[in-house]
Amino acid sequence: MTRDSKPRGAKAPMYLLPVRSLWGIAKAFGHGRDKGYERDSWKHARDDWRDAYTSAAMRHVCAIMDGEATDPDSGLPHAYHLGATALILIWHHDEDQAGG
Repeated sequence: MTRDSKPRGAKAPMYLLPVRSLWGIAKAFGHGRDKGYERDSWKHARDDWRDAYTSAAMRHVCAIMDGEATDPDSGLPHAYHLGATALILIWHHDEDQAGG
């Protein structure tokens, strides 16, 4: 039986994730740590996390659309920060759905 022949829903197909991209996203999380944010501080966001993180995501999207590839603050690609922000939004969404 190959990985692709397992029943759907049995296990998350982690092999489909673009690992190199995940390394970049981890670098963006590391930049937050280097700025002095506590580990996982994003998990304890205020009640307005939707506004805060969708605004951050949109700032990175707009910068990319304007042709700015690199975030001037971190020196990392805006896409890395966008990926990190997307993961944070997904985490908060899942927590809301789970009643957390």
